Amino acid sequence: MESTNEIQDKLNNVFQICNDIQRHISQPNFIDCDPIDLELQRLHAEVIGANKNDVKHWIRLFKDECNRKIYDRDSSPVPHKYVINYGHACIFSALQMITTAELDLDSDLAEATVISEIDQGLVVTGALIDAKLRDLLDKLISELHGSKEKIQPQGLMLCPDFKAQLVSRLYYPHLSCNVRQLLQPTVKQFENELTSGMMPLHLIGAANSWPAIQHWNSLDYLLSKTNNGLRVVPVEVGKSYVSNAWSQKLVTLRSLLHEWTNPCEAAEVKYLAQHDLLAQVPVLRKDVLTPNVVYSQINDQERAPVLNSWLGPAGTISPLHTDPNHNVLVQVVGFKYVRLYPPSTKGITSCNDMGNTCDVELESGAFGALFEDEDVSASSLEDDVVDFEKLKARVLAKKKYQQQFSEFPWTDGYVECILAPGDEIFVPSGWWHYVRSLTPSFSVSFWF
Repeated sequence: MESTNEIQDKLNNVFQICNDIQRHISQPNFIDCDPIDLELQRLHAEVIGANKNDVKHWIRLFKDECNRKIYDRDSSPVPHKYVINYGHACIFSALQMITTAELDLDSDLAEATVISEIDQGLVVTGALIDAKLRDLLDKLISELHGSKEKIQPQGLMLCPDFKAQLVSRLYYPHLSCNVRQLLQPTVKQFENELTSGMMPLHLIGAANSWPAIQHWNSLDYLLSKTNNGLRVVPVEVGKSYVSNAWSQKLVTLRSLLHEWTNPCEAAEVKYLAQHDLLAQVPVLRKDVLTPNVVYSQINDQERAPVLNSWLGPAGTISPLHTDPNHNVLVQVVGFKYVRLYPPSTKGITSCNDMGNTCDVELESGAFGALFEDEDVSASSLEDDVVDFEKLKARVLAKKKYQQQFSEFPWTDGYVECILAPGDEIFVPSGWWHYVRSLTPSFSVSFWF
């Protein structure tokens, strides 16, 4: 229990950080003075100059106007200034809750409400938030959490150890065209493998020294680093981003992890995909090292890598697609299956509205246990029971799907691998790749 002096010191620290943030974002982020921006500029000025009683009203109007300028547009890109100001509006809202004593700062509800506003701004603005402001917000979130009582440790794992044995038994025997493997290679060894041309490389154990490999499988650890899981993150809902039923939403990390440990309560599969979680939660970035191959000669432009996190349950997929940059995907927790096709592969065409994504759903036509041709639920794994009628129906459906895409190289022309914790895979730019989580999984990608 905190003493009165400790509580007052905490409040003083919180208010000081709030003042620093207020000063940092007191000027609107406009690099031009288009007439269309006049209303936004006026609202921003009203927020800065509003008294205690009116500030909430002006923040809401400012936030609504920012939101309208972002979403009431055609397909043209959204100017960065609107995105940044929307992030500032979310931050203003959080500061207002604190400085007007609208909430009891020592309560879990206050912490969750303030964090939700801040994280909404961080998620929307992404890399557009400057480093100084990001650091101040991280300090504020840490100070709000302070010495609150931690959640009682549960000892739960994101991917229990027994799943590694199941992957070894069920999936590894079905691999046929393995990606070229290198065991913890040096940068020179990596470069030598590519002298004759770009190709995928499976770098076994290359990330074994990461602190994340040791810690991130623990749900207790992940919760402890995210304000008891109160940090809000974006998730994809649906089979994949090309599905008609696909959508996005914001959820707390606590609720996301809770669904995995209580699967009967999960009404829909959620996937934290292609999100820079490590920038949003810098304490997790300390557990991650940049792969050595990012600094190899193939990075001739010396680009700083773009990091993204991928956190989801078994069965989540990234459909067959290409990326314009080289990619190193690092497996931290759990196991992932990766299949790759060269850029020149015939029979692969893109979706009409997704120029980098194949219109073929690989799991709808490819055969084998890696594509759910056996019932691999926990009960049937224990009892060695397979529903053959269900399997037969699935096989017939897949044959029919293959006929729809008869030119697609279903049985050859690809390489594949399974990534285990500590493994990396180098995916050259332009290579088609499909990724499927075989277990609950946590990965980090580096585009360069």
